[in-house]
Amino acid sequence: MIRLITGFPGASKSLNTVKEVIEDLDYSGRPVYYYNIKALIVDLDFACTFAGWFYGKWLPNASDADLERVLPIVRAIHKKSDVVTEDDLPFLVCFWRQEPIYQTWIDWVLKLYPEKKTAELRRFLDACKHFDFKPTKKRLERFNLHWKKMEHPHQWYKLPYGAVMIIDEAQEFFPPRSVGSKVPEHIAKMNVHRHSGFDLHLVTQQPRLVDTQIRSVTGRHIHFHNPDNGEKVVRYQSSKLMDVENESSLKECLNLSYEKRDAKFYGSYYSAEIHTHKKIVPDFYKKIIPSLLLALVGMGGAGYVFMQLGFSEVFAGEAEETVNHQVESQEHEQGEQYDEQIQNTARCLFVGERRICR
Repeated sequence: MIRLITGFPGASKSLNTVKEVIEDLDYSGRPVYYYNIKALIVDLDFACTFAGWFYGKWLPNASDADLERVLPIVRAIHKKSDVVTEDDLPFLVCFWRQEPIYQTWIDWVLKLYPEKKTAELRRFLDACKHFDFKPTKKRLERFNLHWKKMEHPHQWYKLPYGAVMIIDEAQEFFPPRSVGSKVPEHIAKMNVHRHSGFDLHLVTQQPRLVDTQIRSVTGRHIHFHNPDNGEKVVRYQSSKLMDVENESSLKECLNLSYEKRDAKFYGSYYSAEIHTHKKIVPDFYKKIIPSLLLALVGMGGAGYVFMQLGFSEVFAGEAEETVNHQVESQEHEQGEQYDEQIQNTARCLFVGERRICR
């Protein structure tokens, strides 16, 4: 099936696509390929590099003092749309070489994948630990939990049978063609993608940004919308293409959900979207919150005036009654203590300073 995943910047379309492919049990045991996703930590080849260790292990666990010295360097590299290398941070290379080469990948796979998918890997790792055996790359690859980077999106139809693919920013590789132009092979093959058991996830901002032939064979359209640039996004799903620029069209979608971003996927790949979009307050809340505040202030003022005019006398009467009651109680207690003292005195004999009671 061809799935078209759309959403404007900040809607978490890439993050949610990675999440859905990882968690989909129907994809168990199938090879997964991707393109145009930077620093993807479930890529075994990338996770074994210095950059994989830096983004997947060092950066999430670094102290504030370490980050203060390293982040300015990293930000300068990211501005160039690059990822860090050994040459950028040579003072960390010695720490990377001390780590088990596959440990970063293993940690992230066990963190992100559902337990049903990692059951065999967990048993294998437990046996390796028991017998003090170091797993090799080939032995880890046989569990089909690693992702591979495609050589080029136009070669998608040459991948192994049953491959699952994610191509981010698909409009860069499958843009609309002019009317009457020759259909390239990588577009024509979309018509028969099911014959090879392929599942394609094409991520872009809007459907109209990709080739019309892709739109015509799309089996599922998923659109993500982040109304307030917060942690929650709206997910729309339809078996036909939706007009994402028409709110009334989206409202007609029956399959929708309002979900929070899964924070455990933060850091699984490099994305500037997660950190550059500030949360905004929707217009509805902008209008209703000031009105509620004014109402509360008015109610508080009215209550204060009412207390001053009416409740003050009642409170004064209650206070006077309370004081009188306390005085009476004290006098009563003192009287009882005095009577008791007299009775005790009557039962006691004094011999000098010594008192003998019976």
